[in-house]
Amino acid sequence: MVYAFFGLPHGLVADRRTGRITGNIQHPGIYTLGSEVADQDGNSAEGFVTITVIGAAQTELSTVQLDTKV
Repeated sequence: MVYAFFGLPHGLVADRRTGRITGNIQHPGIYTLGSEVADQDGNSAEGFVTITVIGAAQTELSTVQLDTKV
């Protein structure tokens, strides 16, 4: 599987091999990011995730599991 991400907020980084997103969002707000996953047979899936950060800066992203169905 190979993962791609679009529109990651500043402070987050993604691993294309594992699909894991890590880091800290520095500012409260509403962030929408896109993701796509593809397998070696050419099957793919895509979706969007909205992250809402309320309150203090340095909020750590909790684990989010996406069901890709690929």
